[in-house]
Amino acid sequence: VDTTLLFGHDEDCKTMTLEELAPDEGEVFARLKEWIAAEHRSTRAMFRALRDAAGVEGARMSREDWIAALTASSFGATEAQSSMIYDCCDYAEVGFIQDDDVIFLERDPKVRAQETFRIK
Repeated sequence: VDTTLLFGHDEDCKTMTLEELAPDEGEVFARLKEWIAAEHRSTRAMFRALRDAAGVEGARMSREDWIAALTASSFGATEAQSSMIYDCCDYAEVGFIQDDDVIFLERDPKVRAQETFRIK
């Protein structure tokens, strides 16, 4: 196996990005991160906006509420894409997500680290 060919697409052979591993899914997540930054400025604000749009009270969103809200938003995701994103947020399959579950979508590594530290 030519690991340089497999992992070195971006000349970084130590890590593999989602875009390298799964280009279609990587494109959706890259577009989502850009949308969050442009439209909401933070993952927390994006989560609150989607929660409010879905009419959800409390801190948790179900799969159905997330898919409906994200699909109807200006992001322009299909139901399948919204479902895929939800699955990544609810990685433990607890049946709901909350604002802490979307921190990994923050594109700024410093803000992501601060938010992650805040929840600990």
